[in-house]
Amino acid sequence: MKLKNLLCSIVIGMIATANINAQVTVSSNNGASGDYVGWASGNNFDLTVAHKGAYNINFLTNNTQYMRLLGSGNTGYLGIGTSYSPSYKLDVDGDVNAGGTSTSM
Repeated sequence: MKLKNLLCSIVIGMIATANINAQVTVSSNNGASGDYVGWASGNNFDLTVAHKGAYNINFLTNNTQYMRLLGSGNTGYLGIGTSYSPSYKLDVDGDVNAGGTSTSM
């Protein structure tokens, strides 16, 4: 646990000294209403969510996974409404509403 706290302190120190104006909630911070990962509205920067390794990026709310972007195997496959690995470029578990023109089905 001490090593984990030390590593968190080092990372937070690196972020603070790099003069980055983004907000991140870490495991030692219980957060509060309005916490987010991203830029303040006055900054004109893209927000990049990245994992530099070949691992999945999972999106959760209320401790439940709702979306997964695969980072290995079928790289770039996106699953929505599911916690399993998607089998298609876009794999949705549930009803879908799409607008526009479909070129193939």
